[in-house]
Amino acid sequence: MSAIAAAEAKERRPASTRASLIVVYAGYFFRYVYLLILIPFYGRVLGAGEYGRVLAAMSLYQVVWLLIEWGMPSAGGRDVAQNRSIAARAELYGTQMCGRLITAAVFVPLGLIAAHFSEALANPHEFGVCAVLMALISAFNLGWYFQGTLQFRKSIALELLGFAINLPAILLLVRGPQDGARILYVLIFSGCVSTAIAHFLVLRELHWRVSLLGRLAEGARFVRRNVPLFIHSGISLVLAGATTYLLSLYATPAEIGHYGAADRLVTVGLSLIAPANQVLIGTISSRLAEPQRRADAFRLMCRALLIAPSLGLLVALLTYAIAPFAIPLIFGGDFGASIALVRALIFVFPLALFTQVTTGWILVPLRCDRRVALISLVGTVVTTLAVLLLASAHSSAGAVAGRLAGYLVMTIVSAIVLRQLAAQGRLSA
Repeated sequence: MSAIAAAEAKERRPASTRASLIVVYAGYFFRYVYLLILIPFYGRVLGAGEYGRVLAAMSLYQVVWLLIEWGMPSAGGRDVAQNRSIAARAELYGTQMCGRLITAAVFVPLGLIAAHFSEALANPHEFGVCAVLMALISAFNLGWYFQGTLQFRKSIALELLGFAINLPAILLLVRGPQDGARILYVLIFSGCVSTAIAHFLVLRELHWRVSLLGRLAEGARFVRRNVPLFIHSGISLVLAGATTYLLSLYATPAEIGHYGAADRLVTVGLSLIAPANQVLIGTISSRLAEPQRRADAFRLMCRALLIAPSLGLLVALLTYAIAPFAIPLIFGGDFGASIALVRALIFVFPLALFTQVTTGWILVPLRCDRRVALISLVGTVVTTLAVLLLASAHSSAGAVAGRLAGYLVMTIVSAIVLRQLAAQGRLSA
């Protein structure tokens, strides 16, 4: 048996979903420890103003990153899970890389222009430049490949490597309110290291059979086909990333810092779903591809739809109760204005989890890309308009109201779509 055939035969053995979830959540435990150390450190050492600049840079970074990715990770994880030959996966890898080269050529310059219009990012200019460079590096990560092939240990190991570089370097180099840009320099370096190692591991697994020459036309077609999934990713762009940048167009760095502190806590809470997201998108897609396991896939969908929003509501109520004590403890006395923002923003939890399960774990594996696009496009438009209108008049409170409005509308549209699918018999084996 050849090495390629042996590798393909080995992967046909089904992985345990429970074991995969345990591995991924164990890795994410270290992410939360990392954040529990650095978030209070940033608030106390940098202060609200400089921390606001860092958060505005991170917001622009997420926006440009998701624009360059163009929804390709969702398609890549699904396609890799359903194509198990080395040759097919090598073609998918090449198409993904060419697609990202095309989108990067468009959105990197646009990111630099966007940085120019934000006072927090343009003065000093390195905040905006670093944000765009970080986005470019992150857009070429291979998390989608490891998720689709259920190689969660490799993905977690690479993330832990990044933490091991970032944590000591930031604690040593960031000494006062003038050192915010140093955080971005460290993140750029660790991103380069982790991404380079990931590509080496995948190319070795594909027996170096990948060629990008002559594939740009195929990459362009892939980008065009991926518009519905890009629209789906746009909701993450607006709700998880762009709000802080939009606020930076109107607010002072200190106001950005107050909102950003609240947003960071909510983002950490929402990231609890990310490990399950890594496991279940690939797992459900893989089971749907096997007729004898389709019933298992639909059972997983139903459980997730019940459990995830319920846990989100529980977390929201708990956070509402402890916010007056937790915010000063975490960030220091300079962030008292963040308490009311957290207590309002935290109620995106159950709404966001319901939408995530519907779009990511049900509609994407079922290849209902147009419905995914509809949900996300409606939410994106509502959120963007609400944040732009309300933030200009009410600053950070308006940004919070805009995000809540967007998630509420998406939840309603998601429920309508699920009801339509159930009526069509598409939610059963």
